[in-house]
Amino acid sequence: MEPRKKSEALRWLSRKAWRATLLSICGALVLAACAEDGVPGSDGAAGKDAPHVLLVTSPEPAGEECEAGGHRIASGADLNRDGALSEDEVTSVTFVCHGTDGAAGASSLVRLSRIPAGDACDAGGVRVELGRDVNLNGILDDDEVDHDATQYLCDLIPAACSLQRELPIAGDYSDSAGNEHWLRATTTATTYTFVPEGAPTLQNPPLLFSIERVCSDMDRLVLRDENGSVAHLDFFAAEGELRVCRRGAPDIQGAIDAEFSDFNDLASGCAGGSITVLTLGGE
Repeated sequence: MEPRKKSEALRWLSRKAWRATLLSICGALVLAACAEDGVPGSDGAAGKDAPHVLLVTSPEPAGEECEAGGHRIASGADLNRDGALSEDEVTSVTFVCHGTDGAAGASSLVRLSRIPAGDACDAGGVRVELGRDVNLNGILDDDEVDHDATQYLCDLIPAACSLQRELPIAGDYSDSAGNEHWLRATTTATTYTFVPEGAPTLQNPPLLFSIERVCSDMDRLVLRDENGSVAHLDFFAAEGELRVCRRGAPDIQGAIDAEFSDFNDLASGCAGGSITVLTLGGE
């Protein structure tokens, strides 16, 4: 055989052998696929649980992180599983800061003042003024008053009487209960005091009232005390008389000092002064 033909024959045999081998392998794979399942292998070892993530909150003093202080919140995985978050386990830090104090504001103030009878109150009363202490001096000044918020607490209007008497006089009167009622005239106002046990003294001066008017037809004196409150006194005796003395005094204080140091003159007929009798119980 010629060398060239011999070489071609060998290559053909090699290809044939390779095909036969490949067919054998494929057949084995097909047979293996059609065979029954083998015995399952054993389970692998259980894996470890992942570490827990922990949070730790602690107070944060005033400083670089929080100007007015606050709280520091640290978080991280508990790698050593000891239930505590150590500093080398911290992976994140957050700060929750307090707000800083604002500047001091103006306080609200109230000012009370008594007012006479007039447009705001027919019988007088108290004016209540509100406002903010802008200049922080602790006093509600006139230019700080909120006039829209001003209110008035008015006194009760005394009951009217059909017959009124001016009473620029002084005297005393004992009612049916035996209580003494003293009247004093001054240059500023006619005054009244109620004395349950005898005449007043310099050591125990009476409380004085301004007499608004006398209603003789209803046995009533309408009074105003030193604070401006209105009251009235009703005489319960159906009959009686109020003995009065026309005396002068420079002021209310004068009614309880030198000029009227001796209260006995009223009981003895006004010490020679004129006596005016006011009948109570109607005319």
